[in-house]
Amino acid sequence: MISPSRFHADALGDLRDFLETTEENPALRAAATFRAMDRLRDALLLIEETASVETPVPLLLQDVALLGRQLLQRLR
Repeated sequence: MISPSRFHADALGDLRDFLETTEENPALRAAATFRAMDRLRDALLLIEETASVETPVPLLLQDVALLGRQLLQRLR
């Protein structure tokens, strides 16, 4: 069985590798950003318009990290 701390370290390492790979390859970054935005839109469409602001939206950590990085780069 994998210990929780080892699992988190592996997951963070995978996320770091993904972000570094997308930084090095603009075509991959564009495709990954498009997929992330598509999944975000689909998740938001599942929520009713009358839902509370506190209603959670399930998102992938990989998508959040990629879109957050893209937004921060545009603010520079």
